[in-house]
Parts: sequence; structure tokens; C-alpha cells
Amino acid sequence: MKKLMRSILLLLVIALLTAVNSHAAVTGTVLGDDAKGLAGARIRVYPREASNDFYARMLSETPERAPLSTTETKSDGTFSADTKSASFVDVVVDAPGRHLIQLRSPDGEDIGALILNTAPMRTGHVTANGKPVAGARIACGRALVVKSDDKGEFQVPELSAFERIVVIHPEYAITERGASEPSIDFALVTGSQIRGRVSGTDGQAVAHATITVNGWPLAQSGDDGSFVVAHAPEKWRMVIARLGDRAAMVMNRSVARSRSRSSTPPSRSVASGSNSLREWC
Repeated sequence: MKKLMRSILLLLVIALLTAVNSHAAVTGTVLGDDAKGLAGARIRVYPREASNDFYARMLSETPERAPLSTTETKSDGTFSADTKSASFVDVVVDAPGRHLIQLRSPDGEDIGALILNTAPMRTGHVTANGKPVAGARIACGRALVVKSDDKGEFQVPELSAFERIVVIHPEYAITERGASEPSIDFALVTGSQIRGRVSGTDGQAVAHATITVNGWPLAQSGDDGSFVVAHAPEKWRMVIARLGDRAAMVMNRSVARSRSRSSTPPSRSVASGSNSLREWC
């Protein structure tokens, strides 16, 4: 009986280890323009990132994303990339002189064949008032971050049509556009200033609430509940204040109605309650 129990236990351990090992990698094949396996293509695996985490990372001191693992394709173009047992991951595939692919995959998935077409690097320019802007941060999708040089120039690989390019500079409003557009030149503007005050339903000021504009965390309320967003997009759509499980939202009605120039919102209040989002009152 003891031998039987030991055998059953051993089989269970082996089955568990097999299950873990079989779901700890994303596999696939990278092909070139000639539909043949492409050797040496770089495969990077990242933990899945929510939009609010992406916004916060891009505004932080360390915008570059740390991969879970990095590997290269074999001579036949196949690869197996370690996911570190993450349930869902973002996979980035690139190679010199070819376009970049970003996709999401569940752990243990074979994502099949990916074609990396030959494509020249694209050159863009960042300006403001007709002058080059140096040091602007350019996010290409969620995997690549570059900066504009002293001439305002930057280079990025060809991206998938559904990716977006975002340009960030502390003295200007954040701007973005689709990567498939013919030009990736950006003319930055200072944008609109938004002032407001965050208070509870009891009328008391709420300090240290995070103020987001169109998802981007751009300010924090002071001790008196007041806040200033210095460079919001001129046609901002939504401002949200969050503090723990308290939150509130105000829409830019002028943009919603006519897409005309936005106006500064009056003082607003934070509504308490878990996941409570209502118009500030």
C-alpha cells in the first residue's frame, strides 16, 4: 500500500512539473520577406501592462520597459521565449533593417509564423513654434522609447499600422498619432491650463489625489485640494481625480458637443465609495 501511495505521489509530482514546464514559454517562427526562417531576430517578452501603468511609466524617470526574458531565433527562424510563468505577456519581435512587431500572447501559446519585412528606419522631427525640440520622449507602441536629438530628429523602425506614436515633453502638451500616417513629424503646443479643486462630499479638501487627463497622470492635488495641469491637450476630453477607492470625473462638454476649444472646469468634488465614478459635484 505504501509503495502504491509513493508511486501515485511521484506521478502527481511529475505531472505537475510537466504542466509547469509546458506552460512557461511562448513559441513561434519568424520568417523573412522570402518566407524562409530568419535567424538572429530578437524576441523580447514583457509582463502584460495595463494602460494606466503605461501612462505612469512613460512619465517616470525610467520609461524603458524591463523584459522578463530576451532570446533570438535559431537558424530555422524558430524560437522559444521564457514567460517566467506569467499568464499573459507582450511579445516584441525585431531585427535590424526590418519592421517591428508587438503582440500579446497567453503563456504556453504557439503564435505561429511572423513575417518581418525589410523596411528602412523612419525619421521624424519634433518642433515647437518652428524650432527643433531636443530631449522629447517618443514612445512607439509600448516597447520602444527614443529621444529627439539637438535637431529635433528621431528614428524609429517601421511599426504595425495599429500602433501609435506618443511624444512627451514637460514644457508641452502630450501629442500622439497613428504609426501608419505618412509623416511622423510632430509640432508641439503648450496646450491648455486646467485649474480645479478636489473636495469630498463633505466639502473638505482632498489632498494628494492623482489628477489624470485623458488617462495621463499630470498633477496631484495640494493640501487645500487645489491642482493645476500646466500643459493639457487643448481639446482634452476627461479629467479624473483618484485617491484610494475614491474617485470622480468631469467631462469637457464643449469638446463632446462641438470639438471646439476647451474651457477650464470649476471646482469639483470627489465621490467616495469603492469604484465609484460620477460627475464631480
